Amino acid sequence: MHRRSHHHHRRLGPRGAFTLVELLVSMAIMTILLVSLGSVVVMASKAIPPTKPPASDTSAAQVILRSINAELEVAAEVTLATAHTLEFKVADRNSDGAQELIRYSWAGSPGDPLLRTYNAGTPETLLAGAVGVDFSYTSVPATVQTGTTSVTSPEVLFFSNDTAYSTTVTVPTNQWYGQVFSPLLPTNATSWRLTTVKYSMAADTPKNGTSTMQIRPVNSATGLPSAAVYASATRLESTMPSSFSFYSVDVSATPAQAPGVMLCFTIGNTSADSSCQLRIKQTGWSQGGSQLVQMAPLVPVWIPTPEGAMQVQIYGTYAMTVPVTSAVARLTSATIAIQSNNSGPIARLVVNPRGKPVAAGL
Repeated sequence: MHRRSHHHHRRLGPRGAFTLVELLVSMAIMTILLVSLGSVVVMASKAIPPTKPPASDTSAAQVILRSINAELEVAAEVTLATAHTLEFKVADRNSDGAQELIRYSWAGSPGDPLLRTYNAGTPETLLAGAVGVDFSYTSVPATVQTGTTSVTSPEVLFFSNDTAYSTTVTVPTNQWYGQVFSPLLPTNATSWRLTTVKYSMAADTPKNGTSTMQIRPVNSATGLPSAAVYASATRLESTMPSSFSFYSVDVSATPAQAPGVMLCFTIGNTSADSSCQLRIKQTGWSQGGSQLVQMAPLVPVWIPTPEGAMQVQIYGTYAMTVPVTSAVARLTSATIAIQSNNSGPIARLVVNPRGKPVAAGL
């Protein structure tokens, strides 16, 4: 009996130190508890709203940027583009026939307001105390028309037949031959005038006649020369050889003509004897607005030969309207950066104007 009770007393006595396994398990449980507690603290801190949320730093700036974007996208012309000022014109909005002028400006010092001015109105404060407002630009070189001016061309050939002929004719008293013509001009020509006519001629025998060369207006209804004379010159047959040569006559006294108007160069004989020989082509000639005409001594009316031509070269000049241009820069993009407070982020926007408007100062 004594031995059993001694053994029972030892089992119920106080326990000794923790084992290694028990310590490791305890540490793992404590670690898990600490990590969980830290996560709860972080989540709780994030749930507390800050005094000024980050979004509020840029919300006003973003509204301003959207307004600038909407207006600058449709700008017709940029009149001022600097680091702190952007001024441009947009299409008429009040039906007064004039474009509207819009100006965004910042004086340049932190705390200065960002202003918007519409036409000549009172500036509107968009941001009362801006820390910074900056405009930067990209552009491409271009040219624009600033007006027109009239220039005169060099001397050009209006009509030319210097080789083709089918017959040689003698010009007796009161006989006339003429070349009706109307020069082909550029579409921007506003008028034209004659300078020189070169004609092919040879002397007849005996060499005692006188040839008369004239420029006459043409009746637009009939296509035939009228009686008026714009310019005139004579040539003595005695001064010419019997072989054909080209001679020149100054016809610059002829007044300027409108595009499409026809004139006629004529050679006639008013002397008592034949005055010269001419080479003409009676058929197969074609140039717009041109035809051969002749007047016989006994029939004092002009007779047309639409497919005929004299051997002549007719020169002149024409006036034309040409554009006056100047070099400019076209705005391709504008970058606007706005900082509303010292600690807040910078709101930034790139605007690409649709029409790449001309920009002054770039």
